[in-house]
Amino acid sequence: MNDSSENQRRFLKILSEKGRIKRNHALSKKYAQALLDLEIGKIQRDGRSDYIVIIRKENFNSYVSKRFPGGLEESPTTRLSGVMLRGNSKSGGNTEHAILIFRAFTKKVEEKLGFEATKFTSDLGLIGSAIHSTNGTPLRVSGNLAIVENLDVFMSIEHLVQNLDLAIYSGGILDTRIIEWLNSCLDISLITHAGDYDSTGLKEFIRYEKEIMHRTEFYLPDEITLEDFKTYGRSELVGKGNNLSKMEIIRNHVTDDDSFNKSLNYILKSGNGLEQEFLLSLIEKIPSHDIKLH
Repeated sequence: MNDSSENQRRFLKILSEKGRIKRNHALSKKYAQALLDLEIGKIQRDGRSDYIVIIRKENFNSYVSKRFPGGLEESPTTRLSGVMLRGNSKSGGNTEHAILIFRAFTKKVEEKLGFEATKFTSDLGLIGSAIHSTNGTPLRVSGNLAIVENLDVFMSIEHLVQNLDLAIYSGGILDTRIIEWLNSCLDISLITHAGDYDSTGLKEFIRYEKEIMHRTEFYLPDEITLEDFKTYGRSELVGKGNNLSKMEIIRNHVTDDDSFNKSLNYILKSGNGLEQEFLLSLIEKIPSHDIKLH
């Protein structure tokens, strides 16, 4: 089955209903040539305008059915209907579930979760749950949380952020359904965002400040300095393409969060962003007897 877009559906629907469409129509410019090449349609003059006209109706119907087996009328509303109607699951919108990946470190959070989450974390490395778009998840958490952007840092975050009860892996942009779930957990004391020190990481924190009801803070340990940004950072993380446009939003953001403001200052002075994995170098400097799990 060919991948088919909503615009192509509109183009074919006009042809199906009216038998023709103006050649200079924006949709014709993109989709008409295939019909002309297959000799399903032809260009026909009418007055001062040229039209794409269907000349082989049976072939046209076959062309449509191969691309839109569910017909031209119905629009997909789920990933399944996206496949069935368009051959493209993404045309049906978001998946029905968001995957929540987390690690638990304290008995406090176990009491809220209702199972031995610290043991599962120790034995398996992490824990997962699906959050349904409509039904959510019965899991609830409490205490101090961290949202961590990158996997290796996520797997060691308890050695960096103090007094941490639970950590959530975001993989970059946190799913909106996980944010909604966090807002349903009423006993969260603090959320620390541990992200890259670049346009994506800082912009994501701005989103958390706006959308998360709990107190949030950006993570930048005192050990990271401007020299680290100059030495180990990269300019393309903040100064090219979409990153550059994001930085305009970030520069205009007003917040009392010291770590956010300090990170932005380092970026502006160095011209570089710094990837979060640099934090792992700090763990290597911590003597093993100083690493305390609770």
